[in-house]
Amino acid sequence: PYVRHVTAVERNPDAAAVLTKNCQTSGTTNVSSLCGTIAEMVPEKPYDAMVFCFFGQKREVLQLAKKQCTGDVFVFTRNYDKHRFSAGSHRTRYEGYPQFEDYLARLGIAVHKESFTLEFGQPFRNLEEAHRFFLLYSKDQNKEVLTQAFIRSQLIETGREDLPLYLPHQKHIGFLHFSTKD
Repeated sequence: PYVRHVTAVERNPDAAAVLTKNCQTSGTTNVSSLCGTIAEMVPEKPYDAMVFCFFGQKREVLQLAKKQCTGDVFVFTRNYDKHRFSAGSHRTRYEGYPQFEDYLARLGIAVHKESFTLEFGQPFRNLEEAHRFFLLYSKDQNKEVLTQAFIRSQLIETGREDLPLYLPHQKHIGFLHFSTKD
């Protein structure tokens, strides 16, 4: 209700379809969902603002914002450096909040910044589903460390019939706001 129109660009067709369906169900008429990559989806008229939510590297974000936006840029990025779905301690391969903040400072771009924490846990229907999830997302080279006992130790019971298990995770997030004019 605070903006004239929102264009959401998502490369996952299932996610884009869910947004479209949710907008139809709720009667929201000022949201368009496009399926593709933001680099390929250049608007006819530059956006007034852009939001990058856990997307891309710092240079990629700045290049896209400069090319496609005439106003404010809002970036939500991770503010941690350890992979969260592994038994061992593995560094993430992506840059995060401190690196982005430093990069903007070196470029002389004025930025409003904040950091905060949100619950970003993962629900599961059963232990087998949780095990598949860990096998898929773990960075552990030896997947044998992902025993059912280890996975069970990471989960809490929710009391819900549909999603009885939950992997809690407090995700540390960095928020950066700057203008393309800078």
